[in-house]
Amino acid sequence: MVDAIKWSCNIFFYDVGRRLTSDVYDAYAYKLGLAQRTGVEVSESLGRLTTKNDSNYNTSLDIQAAIGQGNTVVTPIQLATYAATLANNGVRYRTHFVKAILDTNTGEVIHETQPEVMDVVEDNGTTFALVRQGMKLVPSTITGKISSYPIAIACKTGTPQRSETYAPGKHYLNAMMIAYLPADDPEIAIGITVEYGGYGARTGDLVVDIANAYFAMKDGTLEVDPYVNPALSADPSDDTTGAADTTDTAGAAQDETQPEQGSAD
Repeated sequence: MVDAIKWSCNIFFYDVGRRLTSDVYDAYAYKLGLAQRTGVEVSESLGRLTTKNDSNYNTSLDIQAAIGQGNTVVTPIQLATYAATLANNGVRYRTHFVKAILDTNTGEVIHETQPEVMDVVEDNGTTFALVRQGMKLVPSTITGKISSYPIAIACKTGTPQRSETYAPGKHYLNAMMIAYLPADDPEIAIGITVEYGGYGARTGDLVVDIANAYFAMKDGTLEVDPYVNPALSADPSDDTTGAADTTDTAGAAQDETQPEQGSAD
């Protein structure tokens, strides 16, 4: 299993899905946080898994859904929750956007978010260790910054195939990845989805960028890109700039290149 995760071997997971069927692996997927409410403080899409109750169900869907295809739909925040659950050896916590609520006048903490366990996947002693071992090896198979990052990253790529085609028999692909780090003592979990982004391995540099921002935020060296929010980078002595807007708005750049066809992992 370790090698299958490392090399993203579809055949291995096709066979596991065939033997288990969606009845079994869906039950675990729900407990790990997929197609479930994560608990964030805003409304969220639920998504869905592929089940035997689907109107288009046939036995081949059990095989396709084992690698995330079929009728499966999940959200980036669910992916991040999933990654965090793997990092926590099967303990799924409620996901939050809000760390604390402060009094705007005094700065006093009115309410602080506390950890809340939503579900637990029982471990037989080796299951999560094997999964984490495989995920820790994935960066070595990806070109780019992630393979040489000084802090060990555990990750898994995903390349869902879309229904639209850009040439006969060639489907557009989404690029996805889950990750957490440091791999041996996790502090941060990441879920990435880039629609029409091509292969999941293309998101490796995004994982590194997020990790760099996280550690810079921890040590106080994080600098805000003026493209994201020019007000936060303005000279404080310049009276014409006004008060800084503390709400950042950022979007992912769309890759306009045509992705190549590939199998979903």
